[in-house]
Amino acid sequence: MHYLTLLLFAIASIIFLRLYLLRRARMIKFDYEVTKTKHDALLKEYDLLKGANRHLSDKIQNLVEFYESTKELTN
Repeated sequence: MHYLTLLLFAIASIIFLRLYLLRRARMIKFDYEVTKTKHDALLKEYDLLKGANRHLSDKIQNLVEFYESTKELTN
């Protein structure tokens, strides 16, 4: 009888452990998916900011060239 109790306890422990690990795996997978979604959104925003930065750099370069040209004409 004692062995049967021990066996039932071991089986119940394994079942509960398995359920706990499955729940943790689902939570980890969910956290991963949320993090990946946020990462992808940040990458898109980063690409947009890089494009805007490039555009502004080109404008500044054009303004500097214009300034240099007008400076030469007025001297």
